[in-house]
Amino acid sequence: MAKQNKIEIVGKTEDNKLVIKGIYYLMEERGIPLSLIISEYYKNDIILDYDSLVLEMVTKTEMKFSTIMNKLKEGIVDSLGIKYYDEVIKRLVHVNVRKD
Repeated sequence: MAKQNKIEIVGKTEDNKLVIKGIYYLMEERGIPLSLIISEYYKNDIILDYDSLVLEMVTKTEMKFSTIMNKLKEGIVDSLGIKYYDEVIKRLVHVNVRKD
């Protein structure tokens, strides 16, 4: 039996927006662009757990860390702009856990 991919609520922001994780499969298995995922959830007051997304991408792919971060940047900037991306990066706690 195939493993079910689940989007999970992992918390709330200070302004009461839901924070979710588990969207990686939407990108890789369903082919939905990250910018579209971010935009649609954001319109509905839902924020992605970017730490979890980066960790999933590091552990489930052979992509270099720099490539992962470039994909993240492209998705965020295309959907919510460079200022939002800058804020995400300030809060991102993961570091390069795999050598490029």
